[in-house]
Amino acid sequence: MKYFILSNSTDEKEIGNDYPQCKGVPKGYSFKWYDNPNSMTELSNDFFPKNTPNLIFELKETAILTDVVSPNNINARGFLVNQKVKNILCNYKLLNHQFYNADVIVKNKIYKYYWVHFVKKDLTGINFKKSYFIEADLFDDKVKNVTVNSLENYITCKNNRDSKFNRIIIESLKLNEDILPLDLFFFPMIHSNMIVSQKLLNKIKECNIKGLKYKEASFIQ
Repeated sequence: MKYFILSNSTDEKEIGNDYPQCKGVPKGYSFKWYDNPNSMTELSNDFFPKNTPNLIFELKETAILTDVVSPNNINARGFLVNQKVKNILCNYKLLNHQFYNADVIVKNKIYKYYWVHFVKKDLTGINFKKSYFIEADLFDDKVKNVTVNSLENYITCKNNRDSKFNRIIIESLKLNEDILPLDLFFFPMIHSNMIVSQKLLNKIKECNIKGLKYKEASFIQ
């Protein structure tokens, strides 16, 4: 099965003239709002939040409302999706996740959306014996090969980089059987985007979902 990198669209014809599509702070709020314990800034992919997040977004004037909207001020991996996309995702096998209610304000009208939040803090699912890692510079150019065989070993390699600006990333990834049934997942630290199966991507394209872009994850064997 082929896999693809799935991320928010940056196509101006699709999302409008500004990426991300949402403002930094919705109208009527101040940046102090982000200090609240249920703020979206508290979201982490290491765990689910203790407090139900207060998710309110406002579309920029130059942005177009799409099925999947690119938010602002969320550092965690996930997607801001409408009911149509949620219905699709619920029929596929996803990494450990939760859906949280979200409001998207467009010209004073509120649209019901959901933040799908994923949690994973280890590297289970990787066949380390058949995967290859490298130390790469800021331009993702290879500095040297590194051997990684566990999360702990990854951290050791990270602490021993030739430069603090370098990263330890995947050059070639072999998946274990325990993760192959999943249609949407990610690996913390070693890759910055979500990985989607061909099966789920085909459904996304069939339903003409707007607000996403994809490219083949050629590094997955």
